[in-house]
Formats: sequence, structure tokens, C-alpha cells
Amino acid sequence: MYLRNLISIILIAVSFTSLTYCQDTTVHKKQKSLTIGIGGNLPTGPWKNKATAGAGVHLKYEVNVSKTVTWFLQAGYTHFWGKESSFGSVSYTTSYDYGEFGTGIEIHAKNGYFGLIGLTVNTFAQKTNVTQIISGWKQETRTNQQSERFGLIMGGGYVYPLVDNLDIEGTLAYNYMGNEGSNLSLIAGLKIKFY
Repeated sequence: MYLRNLISIILIAVSFTSLTYCQDTTVHKKQKSLTIGIGGNLPTGPWKNKATAGAGVHLKYEVNVSKTVTWFLQAGYTHFWGKESSFGSVSYTTSYDYGEFGTGIEIHAKNGYFGLIGLTVNTFAQKTNVTQIISGWKQETRTNQQSERFGLIMGGGYVYPLVDNLDIEGTLAYNYMGNEGSNLSLIAGLKIKFY
């Protein structure tokens, strides 16, 4: 009995050390990337009656979680041109600026296409210039309103490889922020990959 227990303990010890040392001990570095892009935006929903088009800059940091899943962190600034309206001798010109900070995941296919979903926090500023001509004199007044909004971003894109550590990325995304601020964006960027 004593010999059988001793042999069992030795076999367990040898098995455990064999399993421990047969594991792959190399550290696999996760691919990371930084994408710098420019984009064009179109307002959607009821907001499209107040704003025309927008343009902005975008920055996205990505970490590959697996072969097909990527986690991203992004930031951007977009300016929307507003519409001009007038009433008698008074004209109103409104423009919108918003900053975006978001995070989410991308699911990549083997052929370069990907889908994305995420959440955003947006700071939204509305600037209104009021111009009035009184007795031949031109008076101008400017008002600013600022608010913060949460958003849901979803879309997809395509990554075109240039060289080993450089890609071109195109993204079409919809950022839903309710009745005011929701927009459709098309972003073209240069992706720099590193480990």
C-alpha cells in the first residue's frame, strides 16, 4: 500500500511538471495600432433641418484581443455648418461643434472588412450669430450653448494593407445621439501598426 501511494505521488508529480514545462512559454505580443483620419459627416433625423454637413479629424487606438476581435478607443472633433435663416432685418447663422470620445469592439473578417459597435460620450456646442441692421448700423451678437450627450456608434469598414506596418482604413459609421447630434460619418485614415 505504501509503495502504491508513493508511485502515485511520483506519477502525479512527473505529470504535473511535464505539463508545466511542455506549455508554450513564449510571450505573444498583441498587435496595436494608431489610426489618424479625416472625415465627412451628414446630420440625420430631425437635426438635418438645422445643420448641413460636417468635417472633422479622428484618432483611434486599437488593440487586437484575438485574431478577429479588436478593442478600440477613439477621439475626434467635428464641425457642422448650420443653416442661415432671416426674419425681417435680422439674420441667424448657426454652427455646431462636437467632440467625441468612445470605445467599443471591431469584428474583422479575413478579407479586410470589419463591423464595429461602441459607446460614445460627446460634448456638443451650438453657436448662433445674430446679425441685425438698425438705422443703417450692423449689430452682431453671438450666443453659445453647450451640452453633453451619450451616443451609440455602429458601422463597418475596410482595411487595405500597404506595407507590413501601414494600412489605409475606411469606416462608415452611424453615431446615434437622439434627435439632435445624430450623424452618419465617412472616415478615411492611415493606420500605423506596432507591437
